[in-house]
Amino acid sequence: MVQLNIIPKGNKFTVSDLKGRLIYNIKPGMGGKIHLLDASGYKLYYITAEKKAKKPVFKIFLHDKELFTAECTSMFLDPGFAMRGETINIDVTSHDRHEFKIMGSGNQMGTVTLLDEEKENKYTLEINEKYFDDYIPLIAVFIEMAFGKINKG
Repeated sequence: MVQLNIIPKGNKFTVSDLKGRLIYNIKPGMGGKIHLLDASGYKLYYITAEKKAKKPVFKIFLHDKELFTAECTSMFLDPGFAMRGETINIDVTSHDRHEFKIMGSGNQMGTVTLLDEEKENKYTLEINEKYFDDYIPLIAVFIEMAFGKINKG
């Protein structure tokens, strides 16, 4: 089981393991892109957010090629995302916007849980090792960007 902490700080996110070691940084870049960087600063993925969409929609790119789209399925009743691409078919679902199940092919792959901290939200991600990929921590970023204000609120 892979366990990570995702902590938003303003418009940046840090991803660390349970021992507090930095694994990834997620921060904004040029042209509205948000970059996922490994601990050494190498850019792995970037995402864009469609601001004109009625519900949040995020596109994930690897080497300037769209890998998949994460589209919000509902903001209030059974909130979540559908992540679809050529090789990716993942649903992220919740009933309370605090615990999200990561589902793929009818199986639960992992969870993202919101921990209410004093001023900032903090997320814990648990996922089976066989399903883990570098883009998986972005699920917590999608949750924060879509539901963060509602959860603080």
